[in-house]
Amino acid sequence: MPDIALLGLILAAIVIGYFLGWRDQKRRRVNSSGKLSKDYFVGLNYLINEQTDEAIDVFIKALDINNDTVDTYLALGNLFSKRGEVEKSIRVHQDLLARPSLTSIQSFQVQLALAQNYSSAGLLDRAESILIDLSRQNHELRDQALQQLLRVYEQEREWVKAAEVAERLRPGRGEHFAVILAHYYCEQSETALKQNDRVNARRLIRQAFSRDKKQCQGQPFAGSNGI
Repeated sequence: MPDIALLGLILAAIVIGYFLGWRDQKRRRVNSSGKLSKDYFVGLNYLINEQTDEAIDVFIKALDINNDTVDTYLALGNLFSKRGEVEKSIRVHQDLLARPSLTSIQSFQVQLALAQNYSSAGLLDRAESILIDLSRQNHELRDQALQQLLRVYEQEREWVKAAEVAERLRPGRGEHFAVILAHYYCEQSETALKQNDRVNARRLIRQAFSRDKKQCQGQPFAGSNGI
């Protein structure tokens, strides 16, 4: 059987959607309750028979996407992700993103969730693409997009790109990001040394020291007067 939290969340989505469908029907005086009722019982039957994939498909198609239900869908997708069922989470978020009724901020929220799905699934290129686009736009979730993008670059060991993103995030964040930046420059310096590029290695160590002098202590040039 699906766990209690998942079952409760899906049933909550059903109740909300059913109520909103009834309310819209009353407002518009259109008799649409028959279809919704049928979807309700079909989906419930799938749940009872432990066919959660089929149940999710029915409920996603049946419920209206509006300001009252977007958070429920996001929570459902995030629950799947936490359970390790990333493919189901991707399906929920992709279906949600395809709905034209989303506001701009809701679309950004769903894209962030989808990028996290892709990162969890190891699809880092897809996650990066979404996050770069989000980080170029001026909205309240921009910093969250940059922080997710930073984690993608850390996974990819793309230290140059990671440093660029961290520099954008650094203002107003104090020592924590200074230490992170120093680490990224140390990683770049180590790469330069492996390529026998000592001039660039020195330059990168200087940059690391300008952020945090405790970093790069074990590397050549570090602590020497030659820097």
